[in-house]
Amino acid sequence: MKPFVNGEGRSLKRVKQTLSVHYEEKSVTDRREASSSPLSVWQMESVHFVSAEGIQSETAKPRLHFGGTTAGSLIGPAAPSNLADSEHDKTD
Repeated sequence: MKPFVNGEGRSLKRVKQTLSVHYEEKSVTDRREASSSPLSVWQMESVHFVSAEGIQSETAKPRLHFGGTTAGSLIGPAAPSNLADSEHDKTD
C-alpha cells in the first residue's frame, strides 16, 4: 500500500483494518444467474478500512443493519448490490 502523504510529501500515520462481508447464498446465486456467469458462488469479500486512528470503540455496540456487534470482524449476511446498479457490469 502506498503511503499517505501530506503537502510536503511526508508520510502520514495510518492504520489498516480488514473487515469481511458475508453474502447470502441465494442472493449471490440469483445475481450469478442474472449475469450468466459460470463462476462459483463466492460469499465472502474483504473490505480494507484505512484511517489515521483505526476503528475503535470502548464497548461493543449492536450493528445497525446486521446481526452481531462492532467487536466482530465479520459483517453479514448481506445481499450483494443490484446487478443493474453495479458500475463493473455496466456497458455503454
